[in-house]
Formats: sequence, C-alpha cells, structure tokens
Amino acid sequence: TTSVIDADIVLPQATSVAPNPTNINTNLTITGTDLDLVKKIIFAGVAPAVTGFVSQSATEIVVKVPAGSRKGQVTLEAASGVQTKSAANLDVVLPTITTFAPNPVDPGANLTITGTKLDMVNGVTFQNAPTVSTFVSQSAGQIVVKVPNGVLRGALTLNILNSADTIKSSGILEISGAVPPPTIAFPIYNDAVTTNWTSTGWIGGGWGGTKDYENTSPVREGSKSIRINYEGGWGSPMQLGGANVKIGSNTTFKLSIYGGPGSGGKKVNVGMNGKDKYDIVLVEGKWTDYAIPLSSLIDGDTITEIILKEFNGTGGFTIYVDALGLN
Repeated sequence: TTSVIDADIVLPQATSVAPNPTNINTNLTITGTDLDLVKKIIFAGVAPAVTGFVSQSATEIVVKVPAGSRKGQVTLEAASGVQTKSAANLDVVLPTITTFAPNPVDPGANLTITGTKLDMVNGVTFQNAPTVSTFVSQSAGQIVVKVPNGVLRGALTLNILNSADTIKSSGILEISGAVPPPTIAFPIYNDAVTTNWTSTGWIGGGWGGTKDYENTSPVREGSKSIRINYEGGWGSPMQLGGANVKIGSNTTFKLSIYGGPGSGGKKVNVGMNGKDKYDIVLVEGKWTDYAIPLSSLIDGDTITEIILKEFNGTGGFTIYVDALGLN
C-alpha cells in the first residue's frame, strides 16, 4: 500500500509594514509570522537585496530602507529561495520637481525650484558644476538656489538627505547666453542612433575602450549623449557601419564634442568608409561644435561607416559626443 502524507510548508509572511509612507535610510518595521526564516528583503526599484537587519524575531524585523527603493511590495526571501510579498505596497517618499524658473536662467542668478518634499534635498547639481549645498532658501515646496558660473544646459539633479539616491528633473534648464545647439537637417545621433542610420546600417562593438549611447550628462541637446572612454591608443569604441546613407544635398558633417578631464589638446580622428580622414584637436571642459565638409571625408555620395578614433596612441581620456548628423 502507498500512503500520502501532506506536508505543511512554512513560509514567512508580512502582515504590515510601518511607517508607511517611509523615507530612504530610515528604519522600517515589518510585522508578521515566521519572520525568523527571512534571509533577504527585497525592496521595489533598483535597490539591492538587504541581508543585514537592525533586529529580527519570529514576529518582527526592523530593517533600514536602502537607497534606490521605490513604491511597491516588500519581498521576503527564505533560505530556500522561496519568496513571499507584503500584502500592501510600501510608499517611499522622495522629492519631486514640478517646475524651475526662470528658464532660461543667467549664471549667478537665483533659480526657483518648486515641487514636493524638497526639504529632503541637501544638494542641487547643475551640468558642468560642483554640487551646490547652500541655498538662498528652502522649504518643503520650494528651493531657491544661486546658479553657479560655468554651468551648461541640461537636467537638474537633487541629492537626498542621508541617502546616496538622487532625483533628476525631466525638464532641461536652459542657460542664457549659451550657444544654442547646432541645426541638424539629417540627424544620425539624437538621444539615440536614429533610423536614418539603422534602417540600412548597424551599431558595432568598436574597440579600444567603452561607450554609452545613453549617457545623461553632459548633453549638448535633448537628454542624452554618447560617452566614449578611450582606454588605449588608436581605438574607436564608437563604431557605426554597414550603412548605405546617401548624402543628397547635404554638404557638411556636424558633431559636437565635450572634452573630459585630461583631454585638452588630444586628438581624435573622424573616419568614414574605412579611412582615417579628419583630425580634431579636443577642447577640455566645454562643448565645441564642428562642421566638416563632406568632401573632406568621403569620395562619392554615400556614407557606409563612421568612427571616432583615438589619434595620439595613448588613450586614457573620455569625450562626449552629441548632435551628430548632416547639413
């Protein structure tokens, strides 16, 4: 004969979390049953699993809310790897930006940032400037901050009190007197490599360093740029190939480059269609717009490849590329 024995599997269960709403880097109390079985706690968002607790018993865990946490259920994981979730969402309170004015703003002038929970902010970071931690005034709904000299157009970043977390504005702060981004009739990169290229070509892996086509600071236009880190000599981490782009009536290849620390005076070469064609001497710490005659870059009327090659033989510096295309 065969007997069947039902086995009860005991899993930790969270019945409540408090305080809710809560803040990052504060203690959260989870109450429930069999909580002494919990080995990891996972918060919604990008936060890593927490394995160290302030205290733990069968009915209660006290844990610090980690940076990166966002609104969502709290997940408990037992030693077996089996997970259970809290019945209710944990609401993580974070600052928000509603508006900033004036926009455009003059360097040295006061900028008013409005939003919610702004009393949690301990620093405002502008593009191309150190974080400002001293404000003209601050309340839960408003921060007035003096705009430092040397800033560039771009998003604002708020640093949060007692946390490594940051909040970035969705809008772009324009700087008065700054040279506007160049006009591009046929964009090849505009926050991403466009279909003007990818409809016939590909984005290659490159060589001699790393690249990030979704870099968020600094940017020349839009909200993203290409970050290129040259780790060695003669490399081109950015590689666009396999295309069949007709230049049509366009006569100029345009791109904007921001030279990172240590790049001043270094050279990169604009290569097209398998040939090194045009040297650029980098300017450190600012955006420089380049307009290169297509007649200096290609023979004929078709672009099949674009690279930006390190041309010193040394590497060891970073550039940012934006507003790339034809005019």
